[in-house]
Amino acid sequence: LEDLGASLVCSNANNTFIVSGYCLKDDFEELCQLTVEALTQPLFDEAQLEKEREVMLSKIKESGKDPLRLAFWHARRELLAGSPYCLSKLGSEEAVSKLTQKDVQAYHNKLITEGEVVIAVYGDLDDTTQPVLEQTFGTLGYESVDYNLSLPEGRSGRFDIELDKEQAVVVVSYPSADLNSPYTQALELIQEYLSGMGGPLFSVLREEMSLAYYVSCTQFFGVNTGMFNLYIGVDPQRKEEALSEMRSLFAKIVEEGITESDLDTIKKGVMAQQARLDQTHSAQAKAHGLNVLFGRSLEYRDQERTRMLQMSAELVNKCLKKYFAEAEPVVTVVSPPLKK
Repeated sequence: LEDLGASLVCSNANNTFIVSGYCLKDDFEELCQLTVEALTQPLFDEAQLEKEREVMLSKIKESGKDPLRLAFWHARRELLAGSPYCLSKLGSEEAVSKLTQKDVQAYHNKLITEGEVVIAVYGDLDDTTQPVLEQTFGTLGYESVDYNLSLPEGRSGRFDIELDKEQAVVVVSYPSADLNSPYTQALELIQEYLSGMGGPLFSVLREEMSLAYYVSCTQFFGVNTGMFNLYIGVDPQRKEEALSEMRSLFAKIVEEGITESDLDTIKKGVMAQQARLDQTHSAQAKAHGLNVLFGRSLEYRDQERTRMLQMSAELVNKCLKKYFAEAEPVVTVVSPPLKK
């Protein structure tokens, strides 16, 4: 790869395992061969696996010392209980410690031979591209998978966790839409409105009230479920005030809705972000490849943008009320122990 000036990396997310790379046009066939070799003939060297195990265990321990990451993990564990999404992507110390070389090999074989695969290629393509893909990736197995994951149990309530740090973190988490919900675009616009520095969370809780070290929101869309989070980092002495004010402000936004003027501003920001992402072949390949993997059409990305641009404040506000007006959230508070 170094000789070619090429790249090949592996990554994983909530729903996917991705191998991605880039190269010069003349090296395309060689990169395809290397990719297939990496996928189908990994060594799983025991010494290297042990090194990776130590890295993973270290990351798990570090995450337990980070108040924000700890709060998010507990929120997922409670809100999405009963679903695979309630598990930490890093795994647990116990599970990682017990993994053997055979375990890793067996799961890899199942993933590669029985998994659903989509190959996305973007760049300077010509008539030789498809034959190269057929000769290389044609050796991979392919099977359409029914991702009928169990639904979360939908827990709610407050959970307090002690962590000996100088700040407190409050996360308020709501069940939300799944990957293919008709409300995903509306929720993306809502997230943009709430997470931006010009949005109400930042301007009111941080700028006006000086409550927050940081404040924002995040979400993810999964199979059969999703999760929407408001979060704020605060002085431990003000955590109850921060929780009360954040929930009160959010309830007001849900009740009063987002104006057409604010929505137009949000749309411009989202469109600008997506335009920047589309400047690279790798971003386009990933976006379109994931859409196809999740059962969407190749035109979905353009259709999504059209729907966003045409979306009315009435529909966005309907979405706000649908998911947040009556929902009981999981409230996770991570803060230092009380001094005796």
